[in-house]
Amino acid sequence: ALTWEELRALPLHDASSYQDTGYIASLEELIRFCQADESGMGLLIELKPEAGQGEALARAILDVVEAHDFGERAIFMSLDYPSVEALHAAHPEWWVGYCVFGTTGDIDESVWRYDIDFLAAEESMISNRLVMQTREQGLPLYVWSVYDTEKMLQYLEMGVSGIITDWPEEARAVADRYLASHS
Repeated sequence: ALTWEELRALPLHDASSYQDTGYIASLEELIRFCQADESGMGLLIELKPEAGQGEALARAILDVVEAHDFGERAIFMSLDYPSVEALHAAHPEWWVGYCVFGTTGDIDESVWRYDIDFLAAEESMISNRLVMQTREQGLPLYVWSVYDTEKMLQYLEMGVSGIITDWPEEARAVADRYLASHS
């Protein structure tokens, strides 16, 4: 319910140093940050539109990403299929996925007919059955949001394609250990 100006005015504090404050960055600022970073870092951009606003949000995201020629360094996903469709229609070469959440039984069979590049499933949905279904459909499967390093390893062992987390350093270390022991 807040405007951009109200959101922007909210101070953010670093958990390790409460005196350090920041602010919520815009997508354009994040893209500029990534472009200035020499590591080639990209972004996972998740669209979370209000009801019926998926295509409008997708258009706004498209405008910013195209203006900065950042589509090749981003992947996109949403729980809202109209958002996914709009992105994919505009740029079929971009990596665009659909998110699912709930219990495994909640996946409607129509999801296998969606024009998507990957499926992102909430951690509670991950099962051997779902991993096998996505593999049979030729879809990479990403699991979100994982915070337990033992679970990260378990999901990689099951065959998921990637881990979505707020702890990238821990996930990188788990993935490196996994890759070192699995040719």
